[in-house]
Amino acid sequence: MNQSIDIEKIIKGCQNGDAKYQKVLYQKFAGKMLGICVRYCKDLELAKDSMQEAFVKVFNHIGNFYGESKVDTWMTRIMINTSLNHIKKSKKYEIIEDHEGASYYMNNQFVASPDSVSNLSHAELLEVLNELPNGYRLVFNLYAIEGYNHREIGEKLGISTGTSKSQLNRARKQLQILVKEKLGYRQSV
Repeated sequence: MNQSIDIEKIIKGCQNGDAKYQKVLYQKFAGKMLGICVRYCKDLELAKDSMQEAFVKVFNHIGNFYGESKVDTWMTRIMINTSLNHIKKSKKYEIIEDHEGASYYMNNQFVASPDSVSNLSHAELLEVLNELPNGYRLVFNLYAIEGYNHREIGEKLGISTGTSKSQLNRARKQLQILVKEKLGYRQSV
């Protein structure tokens, strides 16, 4: 089947339960969707499991897709929610409360400027994001990349709005430190 088929035809085929169109939809979006799942799951195998489960949900619920948004936007929400559910089930995240010394370390380090991020490759940036503690990474992804507000993040993760704000602030500070370290490492090599 030709992958250049227009997306409306693919969606209609999926809504009719046609496996050929499901395969085309999967092939068209699997790479992007796996990238989204990896941002949340960190572990590639967990990300693959999340993506597979999410695609099952996509195919089971594509009849509820009415085209108010782009299909990849709709699928992204499913991928994120499925990934978050996998993480919660595996207990691979924790919200980090302020520990003595952690705030001191972050507040007293020379941090990288926001412009420094442009000096990192995409792979290096993902590597830096994956170095964040899971709770920080989840809140940062949901807020800075996906555009959720703190109330929505709190509902998704089962935390308060204040905790979401705190986690984002700590994630940003930690990211600045990690970017600086990454750039320092590269310049010293």
